[in-house]
Amino acid sequence: GTAKVMKIVTPITATLRVVPPASLERLENFPGIDYSDNSVTFAASDLGEMYDGFKGVIRVATVGYYSVLFEQLRERDDSGEIGASFSEALMTRWFDVESGRWQPAEEDSPPPADQKYHGFR
Repeated sequence: GTAKVMKIVTPITATLRVVPPASLERLENFPGIDYSDNSVTFAASDLGEMYDGFKGVIRVATVGYYSVLFEQLRERDDSGEIGASFSEALMTRWFDVESGRWQPAEEDSPPPADQKYHGFR
């Protein structure tokens, strides 16, 4: 009975901060995004756009997780062999894409305009 309706004023200013090993440094100087101290701030026209923005930012941030993998690989005796195998596989994949022998998986199609994100849109 004491709950109050929260009214969202648009545009929305959204900020997301991450902690290591996640990193948002890659977004420094990216148009439309203000980066500072492992945080990003951006404007969104509505909650759906904010949600989509957060999903994209989180995908960028979690790339930093691979630094932990690389630390672990460097500690292994066979790290040179693993690195060489990775380089070869990377080059092969690049050539296979260029030649049409390999196609990336299709990306998920965007949700229908009337689909809601966790109850809003």
